Amino acid sequence: NDGTFDSDRTSLGGKICPHGDVKCFANNLNELLTNSEEWNKASHASSSFVADNYGARKYVHDWLSILNNISKQYTQVIIEGNAVANGESMESQNWHIANMLNAMSVFKVYVLGDKFEPPIDRVSHFKKDERNSSPFLTGFQADIVIRQNWPPAAHAAPVSYCGFGCRVTMILPWEFGALPEFWIKPLKDDIDYLWAPSRYNVEIFRKSGLKEVGLLPAGIDCTALMKSIDHAKKPSSLDPPDDPDVVKFVFSGGFYPGKA
Repeated sequence: NDGTFDSDRTSLGGKICPHGDVKCFANNLNELLTNSEEWNKASHASSSFVADNYGARKYVHDWLSILNNISKQYTQVIIEGNAVANGESMESQNWHIANMLNAMSVFKVYVLGDKFEPPIDRVSHFKKDERNSSPFLTGFQADIVIRQNWPPAAHAAPVSYCGFGCRVTMILPWEFGALPEFWIKPLKDDIDYLWAPSRYNVEIFRKSGLKEVGLLPAGIDCTALMKSIDHAKKPSSLDPPDDPDVVKFVFSGGFYPGKA
């Protein structure tokens, strides 16, 4: 029906007259009946238009194009939590995770948190509201939610942006012995992949009843570290006279397993 309507509307398969214009209708009908060339042109043009634009071959072609485009879509990743390049530990890690994933052409990255500094090209930033409503366009669904914030959000991701097929992965550092009991069930039921940044954390989580735990140590920026060391190696009056290349470290704090 749509194809026939479009072909008529474009004057390919007939003549168009304003509604109620009987004179126009009569004149156009007379031309078609008395002009065999116009008659043949109109009769063939309509069917050809419908076949080219709405026929079975076009239908199959369109569906193949749609499926091909779907298969090439980005994996949509939401990072829950603040992301600040030079911020505190979790904020900094979130920013660098976003930057790393964004450098891979297969991911489209979103940061869902109060702070995102500095911005990263192609990474979208939204602030999360208390209602857990989706900040995205209607119908948007993430493929993966990466969660790393404090206090930990040990609950299911909102279905408004993490529905059927969406997977939640959580990075959870913990330094205080056994996990709180009321965290255990939601971590088991609502988090698909749980990661710990140290072997100590892995051991504590498993003793708390969470068997499916992966080890994901925090990354170290070796380039930045070496720049700091090179800067520290500049001559100083405190350097031992026999070894000016000695680098001195001062640690202020305590040693305990949760920091290992």
